[in-house]
This record gives sequence, structure tokens and C-alpha cells, in this order.
Amino acid sequence: MGNRQVLGVSRANLYRLFADEGGVARYIQCRRLAAARRRLEDPSDLSGIGEIATQHGFNNPAHFSHRFRELFGISPRELRHGTRQRYSRDLESGTAMLGPIFRQLDR
Repeated sequence: MGNRQVLGVSRANLYRLFADEGGVARYIQCRRLAAARRRLEDPSDLSGIGEIATQHGFNNPAHFSHRFRELFGISPRELRHGTRQRYSRDLESGTAMLGPIFRQLDR
């Protein structure tokens, strides 16, 4: 069965649907970067940045970092470092357990 039958839309129409998003590939890349960002913001996730990049489809860590900074305006390392510092301060003030609740409300 071809893609047209599975999706019920022609390739040209699919590309038109995603034109405002920068195209299908750009949309998918942004979704992968957003998923990687959620992992980097999770202080309990101890995976390395390169490992997270690979798990989200980026085989080149430099390319991942470049695209990440381009989309979010911060490097993956800076984001992770800031998140961990914030989490440490929250632990000290007793509000660390509220973080996941606030993140859920923000979605």
C-alpha cells in the first residue's frame, strides 16, 4: 500500500499542509528537538546530551546543538545546567516537588 492510501493525502497536499511550519522535515525536526528539550529539563534524567541527541534522531552532536540553539535560543548544555541549578535551589527551598506540576500546567 502506498503512502497516499495510508495517509489519504497526496504528497503535494501534504507538503502544502506543512508549508507554514517550514516543511514536513522541519516540523518533524522541531518535534524531535522539543522532545529532547523535555528530557534535558528533567533533572532526574541523567543521560548525556549526546545520548539524548542520538535517541532523538541526531547522529551528530554538533548539528543537534546548532539546531537546538537555533530553535530555543540556548544551548542544550546551558539549558541543562540552568535546570539543575534551579532544581537545586528548589530543593533547598522545599519547592522541588512542585516543578513537575507546574511543567504539566504549562503544556
